[in-house]
Amino acid sequence: MGEKSFEKLWPEEVSSYIRSHREKNYLLVDVREDHEYQEEHIPGALHLPLKDVASRIGGLVKDKAREVIFYCARGVRSEAAALMGRDALGESIRLFSMTGGIAAWEGQILDNPPDLSLFFGSRMQGTPLERAMALEKGAELFYGFLASRWGKGPLGIFLARLGTEEVAHAKILWRFMKKEGSFETAYGQLSTEFSEGGESLESLRAGILALSEGDCIKVLETAMGVELMAYDLYRNLGETAQGEERDAFMTLAQAEKAHMVRLGEAFALCGASD
Repeated sequence: MGEKSFEKLWPEEVSSYIRSHREKNYLLVDVREDHEYQEEHIPGALHLPLKDVASRIGGLVKDKAREVIFYCARGVRSEAAALMGRDALGESIRLFSMTGGIAAWEGQILDNPPDLSLFFGSRMQGTPLERAMALEKGAELFYGFLASRWGKGPLGIFLARLGTEEVAHAKILWRFMKKEGSFETAYGQLSTEFSEGGESLESLRAGILALSEGDCIKVLETAMGVELMAYDLYRNLGETAQGEERDAFMTLAQAEKAHMVRLGEAFALCGASD
């Protein structure tokens, strides 16, 4: 690569890149203005307005093996961000600009920013990792509720399995926390009003109760929405955390991405007989 150079990726190439790379190995950066990001953004994107790229990108990319993808509305500001990033980061880090911007993106979109207040406000108690473990329990409860509504057929069995995997995600956090005592005891004592991603269990259950038994597609779309918000939340937390806490959140983001893949495959169950 020449001086001040970067590479361009089409949106479908960015989508493929995200699916195939581990979370800790790349940074996806939305360089639009605050109101644009709040209206919609690609799941997992960190918001860094163009005016702040030159001063802040170096603090976000300390690992020289990490790669950075910039995107904006239509691909103009992201190219400027890539040039600023090259000046700030030097030649050793691979930089990309997404051609066409979010206007050309055909993947999932979130219409709300990640709810970081769950981790830094008074809505929940405990350290960030303790709060994340409570959210994973909320996800287990959510999937358990879905499984109870859809019985013992293929869909119900699949949803129950995802609930069990949320417990495994909580165990990942427990290992990072290095607390004394039993995981089972600590997990059993957790209480939460929220599922992972930040939506209240009450509102999720109300939405599910409004669906008919034949609304398999809508059930899986609801679950996909929960996983998307969780992925977005954990990736953003990972970008701002340090040390083992950062590793924990990036590991969780990776796990949520795997769940999204599984849910995508599960839509085929909606044509299966019980």
